[in-house]
Amino acid sequence: MLYNGAVSQRLGPPPIWLGALQMADDWSTPPWEIMRAPGSLKWAARWAAYRKEVAWVQEEKSKK
Repeated sequence: MLYNGAVSQRLGPPPIWLGALQMADDWSTPPWEIMRAPGSLKWAARWAAYRKEVAWVQEEKSKK
């Protein structure tokens, strides 16, 4: 999810704040709380990996 749209045209990973905004939207919490939380970068990486796997499974299911 972090690499959709215009962000996919960037070189390198997307900015951390973009991930915080996306997580805030999914989790219904303010993004500043996500950025201030202990271990937030670790959770951001876990969330991104989870979203990537969900997208892959959905894509594979649609091929069948």
